Amino acid sequence: MSGVGGPQSPGQAAQGPYQYPGAPGYGTPGPAPGPAYGTPASYGGPTYGQPAYGAPPPAMHWQPVPSETDPGLDKPWYGIGFLPAYARFWKKYATFSGRASRGEYWWAQLGHIVVSMVFYALLVVTLFTTQAPCTQAEIDAYQCTSDISPASAGVLVALIGYVVAMLIPGLAISWRRLHDTGRSGVYYLLSFIPYVGSFILLIMFAGKTSPDGARYDDPPRAPYDQPSYGP
Repeated sequence: MSGVGGPQSPGQAAQGPYQYPGAPGYGTPGPAPGPAYGTPASYGGPTYGQPAYGAPPPAMHWQPVPSETDPGLDKPWYGIGFLPAYARFWKKYATFSGRASRGEYWWAQLGHIVVSMVFYALLVVTLFTTQAPCTQAEIDAYQCTSDISPASAGVLVALIGYVVAMLIPGLAISWRRLHDTGRSGVYYLLSFIPYVGSFILLIMFAGKTSPDGARYDDPPRAPYDQPSYGP
């Protein structure tokens, strides 16, 4: 046994006076440093795409669900058919609040085309079947008048009355269709721009439903607080 100041063996001299067994010697590089404090560690797996705190959920979390039954006049009806859409057009005669689905709008437009074609067909038939023909003497004397028959006049008055009656509900459903795309109904004023205004509106009317349109409901709702209508 050697004293404190006595000679040391070669193995002891290599370890040094304050070295613990198993520790690296002086000048030997230590283990690689870990990630900085607060940096998320990566474990070799894919990163998770959670939205930032407070960010709204993705739009795919809410989708309009087609319904076979009427959800109520205060809600848009997704998956509506032709006849219910045409009847709904008149039921919501002057309702500018709320929304109208694409089916509500385009089925109603088709209904107006069908009704107008019926009126025009009746007008043509009555003009050719109830108009009194001119005699040859009246034609030679330039006294042949083209007075419209009472039947034709009645059809024409009915057609004009129908066009006038659909002005307000036509504006209202256009307003609600814009709401369903997440836009204000004021965009309808684009129709007064010559040539391009109506084309721009046509694209908007054909647009998809946006959850942002819920703010135009009565009462207004947050975009993602609304239920998915339908079964």
